[in-house]
Amino acid sequence: MNNFNKLTISSVILTLLISIPALILFSNIFSSSENWQHLVDTVLFEYIFNSLYIMFGVAFLTSILGFTTAYITSLFQFTGSRFFHYALILPFAIPTYIVAYVYGGMFDITGSVTTFILNLMGKTLAEVNFFDIMSIEGAIIVMSLVLYPYVYLISKTYLKAESSSIIDASKTMGLTNFQIFYKVIIPISRPAIVAGVILAVMEAVADFGVMDYYGVSTFVTGIFRTWIGMGSVEDASKLASMLMLFVFILIFLERYQRRNKRYQSSGKDFRPITKQKLTGFRNILAFITCFIPFFFGFLLPFSQMSYWFYLSYEDVLDEDFLTVLYQTLSL
Repeated sequence: MNNFNKLTISSVILTLLISIPALILFSNIFSSSENWQHLVDTVLFEYIFNSLYIMFGVAFLTSILGFTTAYITSLFQFTGSRFFHYALILPFAIPTYIVAYVYGGMFDITGSVTTFILNLMGKTLAEVNFFDIMSIEGAIIVMSLVLYPYVYLISKTYLKAESSSIIDASKTMGLTNFQIFYKVIIPISRPAIVAGVILAVMEAVADFGVMDYYGVSTFVTGIFRTWIGMGSVEDASKLASMLMLFVFILIFLERYQRRNKRYQSSGKDFRPITKQKLTGFRNILAFITCFIPFFFGFLLPFSQMSYWFYLSYEDVLDEDFLTVLYQTLSL
């Protein structure tokens, strides 16, 4: 009992220490000022709409990219499957805002890829239906390509801990691989998918670099503008507390929606999943499905950055670069 009390007290103290920043922010949620009324009348609803749009957009794309690749690499053996086991994590190696800068430099109105395609077609920008990467949809796509490994890693770990007996039982009922996927695998993997999606969403809505560079007004850019531009720490804190409240509501709604569901492991019947070897068209399809997020999430931006480095390394490699490198490694 004594040990229990010590554990409880230490847990409460640690929780309070971690919660101090959030509690301070929430203390300003009911405050009011002239600046706040100006925000309500002008930009607040734009912040709310754009933030919700980004939350649901990133949740949708990361769940598809992350779980599909986790499912394929966990249950099937195909050309490059061992490579993709690790390669699909690599988008984490590049910061989200760096990938946003790279895609902006390649696909915006004057981007290298856009210019190349227009010259190849012999057309001007006004003559083609151009998707503007420097938009809220472009920001959602870029962030999803970088953040899907949250869902991939957690889902892959979860599937690895599941028993093949579940899949074998499904096959005895005459279910195809696709039916097993959406009737069995997706339902039992829901906790892992949700955990990864929530991490991706929280990072997306808190990202300032991508939103600022792409000119998208969200809570996080509003916090910066209110704090620095208007000099109102209280109103910036109120925006921050509203942002956290949005995330908490999202988590609460998900937990409430599955309140009567229980998820249990396979227990004593656990047997590692035996990967099915794919051939022919299925093998090609699995390879393409895994290659697309790897290519757009890591290989393409990394290749473009390497090319830019090749063009400018003589100007970049100096004493300042070594200082930055040393500080980065130290950190």
